[in-house]
Amino acid sequence: MDGAWPDEPAAGPPSLDHERDALVGRRLAAALAVRPGDRLAVRTVSGESPFLVTGILATGGEEEDMILAPLEAAQEVTNLRGKLSRVLVSALTTPESAVYERKGLDPHALSPKEFESWSCTPFVSSIAFEIEQSWPGAEARVVRRVADAEGAVLGRASGLMTLIAVMGVFGAALTVASALTAGILERRVEIGLLKSLGARDATVVGLFLAEAAILGLAGGLAGSAAGAWLARLLSTSIFGSAVAIRPVSIPLAVACALGITLLGSVLPVRRITRFRPAEVLRGA
Repeated sequence: MDGAWPDEPAAGPPSLDHERDALVGRRLAAALAVRPGDRLAVRTVSGESPFLVTGILATGGEEEDMILAPLEAAQEVTNLRGKLSRVLVSALTTPESAVYERKGLDPHALSPKEFESWSCTPFVSSIAFEIEQSWPGAEARVVRRVADAEGAVLGRASGLMTLIAVMGVFGAALTVASALTAGILERRVEIGLLKSLGARDATVVGLFLAEAAILGLAGGLAGSAAGAWLARLLSTSIFGSAVAIRPVSIPLAVACALGITLLGSVLPVRRITRFRPAEVLRGA
């Protein structure tokens, strides 16, 4: 949006001569050659009403051909105070199973247990039912094309994020494996010396796994802190509000980092058991 959101109408007796604020869609603004700060006269059945254009709205949809004003202002200039024809509601919902989608058409046919489970779950049909119960005389209609489209988009986004997470885990495990393998090859003389002094394979492997675990723990703490900061930064810049970081996500991230580190260490530490002290120390 280029400009500012309209101010709510001031309290007091209504007057058609009073200037109201409104947004103008981008395409309509281009056709009328108006910009933020311009005055726009809107003619209705009640006469001509002045509006102050506070901003130009670009949505990519049908709103770009509209004038958008607060509900009170629209009702005032059309002499329809307290009246409206429809309200579009957007809600976060849970996809309905085939059973609940069929039974939700007639909530009264549900058993008490099914009705309790259905009404306490944010299904599209249960939300519509609650709206009708809360607003007597209202008829709530579900726009399933929108709900299904949003569900499909969310499903694909979830699948994409899962694929990215799996690829990230795989890449991190390969990085750990390569780094630990290089470290073992560089320190093979130390490993041979430990074995020649009587250290068992399990003891030497345990030392390397303990070192890898400490590095994984430190990396998990640093990565979780950086991830939380980056998530808040991106959510603020893209969606205009900071995402809430759940406290349980920090230990979960650290545990995942530790698990990935130990998983990537399995193959490199097996090389330790193949080192023979005589061969390693003879080369030193």
